[in-house]
Amino acid sequence: MDQVLWKFLTRTDYSAMNGLYAGQGGGSAKHITLPPSKKEEIADFFDVSPFPPSGQKVIDKNLRVEPVDDVPGSEGPIKITCKLDRRGGEWRIADQDQNRYVLWSSDYGFPSPDEIPWDDDDYYDIDPPIIYFVKDTSGNFHARAATDTSPETLRRFPPELAHQWDSAGKRNNFGIVRFTDVTLEDASNINE
Repeated sequence: MDQVLWKFLTRTDYSAMNGLYAGQGGGSAKHITLPPSKKEEIADFFDVSPFPPSGQKVIDKNLRVEPVDDVPGSEGPIKITCKLDRRGGEWRIADQDQNRYVLWSSDYGFPSPDEIPWDDDDYYDIDPPIIYFVKDTSGNFHARAATDTSPETLRRFPPELAHQWDSAGKRNNFGIVRFTDVTLEDASNINE
């Protein structure tokens, strides 16, 4: 394992990826946003130039991930976009309402909207999910989720991740961790 990009799902993220902000016309947010302040680091992680040709307003990447045995559709793609004219370059994991990545669904332990308390304080008390991408030393990508982020579960992950995830929350909800000598199996507790 080389790097892990992770995103703790805030209540806003969770609402968006379940289409709860969609208007009657079908628009509105259905994506997971990543911090614009990390635009170049995110581009580097996904092997994309953060500086596209002049005039291009959106960077799109259909990310193929390594499939998980016996999980149809686990190879993706997962659409990653950067709207260059929004907040200085906002990366998004696009359309996670209708085209959600399979391992981030209730079939694999992700809480469904009827299982979530919608009061802001109560939402954060349930140990919300963390989605993450692993980039292995060969440059291949893997996508997973920690659906239970209780302290007991986090202890099963590599300490470099568990430490950051233990303090993750509404404001500290994103990171990229670089590893040395950690195997993919150390971070592959899919949808715990």
